[in-house]
Amino acid sequence: GEIPGIRAEPHHRPLATIVLAVACAVGTIALAGFSPADVGIVGSPAGEWWKVATAPFFADDLWYAVATIFAVVLFGWLLEARHGHVTVVLLFCLCGMGGIAVAAALETVPLAFGANGAALGLLAD
Repeated sequence: GEIPGIRAEPHHRPLATIVLAVACAVGTIALAGFSPADVGIVGSPAGEWWKVATAPFFADDLWYAVATIFAVVLFGWLLEARHGHVTVVLLFCLCGMGGIAVAAALETVPLAFGANGAALGLLAD
């Protein structure tokens, strides 16, 4: 009577998904106190590639942040129930930071923030 791909163990809280969603929400709220250029890709990163790691956790538009955090929670929760915490964190990092890096490399004047790459990566699994 088990659905293939779903664990038979009792339901657990999707801790990694909750932590990632809260980090994105806190980052979006905290961006009110920072310049977007301090934490995200605005123009050429010019040696500040650490911003590729911080940009997925910040969004400069509240509705954009709500949509991406909702997608991260929905797809991360389902993925975490199926494959565990580590998979969600690795996919979030790989797809979120990868999307920011690709935008920085391909756009002539990039403006890259938010977890849309991470949300799409969690959806694609």
